[in-house]
Amino acid sequence: MLILRNDQLTLDIADEQGFADWYVDTFMPEHLAVFCDELPRHVRRERVIYGRNKAIEFGFTDPVHQTHFVTLMWDIGPNFYTFPGYKEIVEAIDEPAEKRIDRLYEDLSWEQEKAAILGADEKVWYPNQDQTPAGGH
Repeated sequence: MLILRNDQLTLDIADEQGFADWYVDTFMPEHLAVFCDELPRHVRRERVIYGRNKAIEFGFTDPVHQTHFVTLMWDIGPNFYTFPGYKEIVEAIDEPAEKRIDRLYEDLSWEQEKAAILGADEKVWYPNQDQTPAGGH
């Protein structure tokens, strides 16, 4: 499970710009470095903003929970939340966000995770475009 240090949580990451800059410039190099090498900063930042907004749609309003959600989008696939198991958890908005995040890490089988990984669709990062932009894989 992803662990966030207290020093990471004291940053001004409550607004979109602060969250995106922190995630791309501080968090990603430490936890998702492979994407830093593969994608330009502006592409990573666009994806983080999209992911944060998607997290908010599912009721993840705290930056910590948003960080977990966005990280699952990078690790598993940007459409992980559409697959059986994941879908039911993220849509269970009557449950506290922290419990749902824990369940995303603990309650799913390897088969469910594998199905989401194999079914990842990079086009999800860009819902208003027919294809991903240049340099956006």
